[in-house]
Amino acid sequence: MSTQTQSRNKPATVQSSPSSRMGDAMAWIAKAPKQPMVLEAVDLGPLEAEAVEVEVEHCGLCHSDLSVFNNDWGISRYPAILGHEVVGRVTAVAPSAKGLQVGQRTDRGSL
Repeated sequence: MSTQTQSRNKPATVQSSPSSRMGDAMAWIAKAPKQPMVLEAVDLGPLEAEAVEVEVEHCGLCHSDLSVFNNDWGISRYPAILGHEVVGRVTAVAPSAKGLQVGQRTDRGSL
């Protein structure tokens, strides 16, 4: 699961291109099964060709996320950033990405 991020805990800023990304993001990370999650900085790395970056305002966890968190299926890999159902604003759009624009609010269930 990607997500890239949970929350940036910063005021929203609109980015005009992938090269001007916000840098590190803050994410709640599961380090081990059934252990408290830890808030840490995460390096987002380069924006892939068809990707968009979303400054996440709210994020939900589904049953599958909880199964990964608890290692219910015995295949979870840690550290894990859970949550893919997000609400936020697009801050960067890669050149080959289609359908979203910088500054656009998104409430896509699965980005």
